[in-house]
Amino acid sequence: MIKRKDPILSGPACTQVSLHPERGLMYRLNTLENAMYFSSLKGISTKRTENNIRKMAQDFNFSNELNTFFQNLSTGLKKKAAILVGAAMGTEVLLLDEPSNGLDIAAQEDLASFILDLKIRMAILFLFHRMTLRCSLELLIIICS
Repeated sequence: MIKRKDPILSGPACTQVSLHPERGLMYRLNTLENAMYFSSLKGISTKRTENNIRKMAQDFNFSNELNTFFQNLSTGLKKKAAILVGAAMGTEVLLLDEPSNGLDIAAQEDLASFILDLKIRMAILFLFHRMTLRCSLELLIIICS
């Protein structure tokens, strides 16, 4: 039997793009452990990921929840956790699918601020079915320009 590496899973794009996998996070791990797990799967430095997620958790008002099991987080906090896990890997591109879905107004404002800070470090692609993120049109223009 010939074993070959999957070109999609082992190619350079795998380490250059991350997404916030809300449904894919492990429920019995906390956010920090999820970040370490997913970065190790992608071959990304777990130490760098840990440093990134701790810093980003402070910026995103999430430090107190960083060590809470994913299954015990509210819907809005699960969304924040998923975004943090994707962003903390330090990839060139972050794909956000409905990032504001399930967030209250205050959390949407935190998200908007966090994304504006994050756009300096990486390109961000949004998927929106409805423009629910407050000022999302302005955000898209700012980030894409």
